[in-house]
Amino acid sequence: FAALFESSFYAESYLDRPPGYDAGFARGLERPAAGIAVEHTLVRIDGVPAAIGTRVQGDDIAGLYNVGVAPRFRGRGLSSALKAYRIARALDAGARVVYECTEDPAVEARELRRGFVRAFELVGRSLGGTVFL
Repeated sequence: FAALFESSFYAESYLDRPPGYDAGFARGLERPAAGIAVEHTLVRIDGVPAAIGTRVQGDDIAGLYNVGVAPRFRGRGLSSALKAYRIARALDAGARVVYECTEDPAVEARELRRGFVRAFELVGRSLGGTVFL
């Protein structure tokens, strides 16, 4: 999962990650906060990791994060299929609200066309730390 995450999300401009990022990322995959369910989904095609996604859920609210498709498998609809699967899993687990977190304007526009509604907007962040406004 971590290797596919890296290949899906990190361009060369992201290679200067903050100190401790890799260790923190690994811990985050393994140890969610109390009362929060985390499910990582890995899609393989012919045994090769092709797509990933994470669902985080507490009570009746679920968030979809980290949808990534390995470069060689892009353009096949894997992201949409994975999203539909994760939404179904969230609803089966009792979610009444499902949100998707993205910082990509193209993804946001596509999801708005598909029926998602904007719930909040990230107005500031620090790439070198963990400060979000």
